[in-house]
Amino acid sequence: MRRLEEMELLKGNRTAISGARSYRALAEVALMDLRQLSEPVAMVCGPIKSGGALLRKDCDPAEAKKRNRAKLNGVISFLSRERAIFNQLPFLDRAEELRTGKRLRRKWTGESVRDYVLSLFSRDGGKRESTSDRDHLRNEFHLPILASGLIGTIYFLDGWKDSVGSRWYHAQAKELGVEIRHVIPILKKTAAKR
Repeated sequence: MRRLEEMELLKGNRTAISGARSYRALAEVALMDLRQLSEPVAMVCGPIKSGGALLRKDCDPAEAKKRNRAKLNGVISFLSRERAIFNQLPFLDRAEELRTGKRLRRKWTGESVRDYVLSLFSRDGGKRESTSDRDHLRNEFHLPILASGLIGTIYFLDGWKDSVGSRWYHAQAKELGVEIRHVIPILKKTAAKR
């Protein structure tokens, strides 16, 4: 399969993602996409809801999450030039919708919508994620993907140790024998070549 076709495939089937009614159904959509690839795929892990920009005292949680996601997307885009990268963000957006019972909107206007968005992404607003929610997502979505053997490498962003989810991924990758790489040394080598 050509690289461009692989990248298009890994964007995920948006209709199937939005139609998933459970974490397990989301995992099945992801696995269906991953099974069509001709090589072991890599993925990128880093802080989204915890760690990263959230550790800065001058950054509110909604802005920190936005910065963390932008950084994650940038690294996914950079690494996808060389190999197939599974972008889990569309799946995590749907998982958040399933957890909270609210549809996430991509375009917001007006003050009331701003308040809604801030409540969704704030640590205390919206439905607070419980340990059982997190465990359910890990067992029903993340673990089947990792255990499938279709992910050959996980790249970890700086700050991954401050992220609950990234630490879990790191431990699972070790246990399952998935290659672990750290993004900072890769980016430094690339910059040195230029």
